[in-house]
Amino acid sequence: MRALAFWGVCPDTGPACFSGRTPPCTCSNIRPGGHKRSTRSSLQQQPGPPKQPGSNPYQSEGPAAAVASLDWDGDWDESSPPSASQDQKQPWDKGFFAPVQQSAQNKPLKINRDLLLYRARLSRNAAFRASTGKEKAKRQKDSEAALRKVLVMDPTDGRAYVTLGKLLLQQKRIEEARKLYDDGAAATGGLNEYIWQAWAYLEAKQNNVGQARKLFDAALVANGEHAASWHGWGLLEKRQGNFKKARDLWMKGIKATRAKPNPYLYQALALMAAELKYTEEAREWFMEGTKTLLGAQSHAIWHAWAGMEAEQGDPTVVRYLYRRCLEANPRSRFTYLSWGLFEKKQGSTDNAKALLRQGHQLNPRDPAIVQAWALLEAEGGNLGKARELLEKGSQMDPWHVPIWQAWGVLEFRSGNIDRARALFQEVSVPAS
Repeated sequence: MRALAFWGVCPDTGPACFSGRTPPCTCSNIRPGGHKRSTRSSLQQQPGPPKQPGSNPYQSEGPAAAVASLDWDGDWDESSPPSASQDQKQPWDKGFFAPVQQSAQNKPLKINRDLLLYRARLSRNAAFRASTGKEKAKRQKDSEAALRKVLVMDPTDGRAYVTLGKLLLQQKRIEEARKLYDDGAAATGGLNEYIWQAWAYLEAKQNNVGQARKLFDAALVANGEHAASWHGWGLLEKRQGNFKKARDLWMKGIKATRAKPNPYLYQALALMAAELKYTEEAREWFMEGTKTLLGAQSHAIWHAWAGMEAEQGDPTVVRYLYRRCLEANPRSRFTYLSWGLFEKKQGSTDNAKALLRQGHQLNPRDPAIVQAWALLEAEGGNLGKARELLEKGSQMDPWHVPIWQAWGVLEFRSGNIDRARALFQEVSVPAS
């Protein structure tokens, strides 16, 4: 492909061309003498926790089992507006109120592009919360228009390519997204790891495993310290059942990002060890991850650790880990929901209700917490409260199928057959 060939990734042999082999591969016509060696070739595998006796736990004979992992694609923060940097402060040459039109490089100021990107992300997020298909389409159209305007202003701004590509992927416009990423990689000279990684994620979603591997490799050649690429490539290999390869990639990623440790790499290693029933090794990876600065502040790794310990059955440890989750993020809706369900299993109904109530107060637009709270009230015989909560949840998010389903089951068990039938129909045809 055009962008891959530009950067020296062979469309036929892919990452093998970075191995520095002699003689060069058949695609040496792209660059005289073949392709340059990958910056990752010098990375050695970091020693991990001691392995238990027995067979290699990372050598899988069958298909990979599903793991409850948090896929992270390294996106930018969408919740805070951009701010001008020092190099964007231009002197006023026509009076204090004179507008600044262009920078010295004959480009619009970066702050103008930042504002457009911020508004585009707000529109994209609003599309997720849209109550009708018409409103959703309008929000997506506004977001796309703003992003394309950024590309006109500066065709080398990688952020616009990544954000627009994700929007196109959400709309199932796969070929358009591919072409966009190809154009973006060429426009940035193959030096933007975010574009390569986003493109690799797209191909992985389409189950084009070989192409995804080449693109992840290109992302790491552009920047060997890009944690999201290490993480995404490892997840790709794990889903293919290549546990040992996934482990090697994540451990190399930990070594490559030593200057700025990333908790998602430790979390991925811990979750895979837990899936393979190596609980002690998983605990060691969780401990190592939470010792890092970002790990201690990440509610995601504490939440994953608590989920593993909940399966081991020690309530004291689980409650401690959930408290650490809330210290890292006092509004974490995932923590309130998981902790509430855990207390319900322990028979602490009052504690479960208190947690779900508090989670709802802090996250008033989250339908999953409301649904769990309603089911808890229904099991306790408080059907009126359960109906009230389910109705509120359906108004929060008319597209949230579990709300309609839970409400329909409640009415069916209460003998209200016609009402249940109407609610089940909402599952397949949301309000528009």
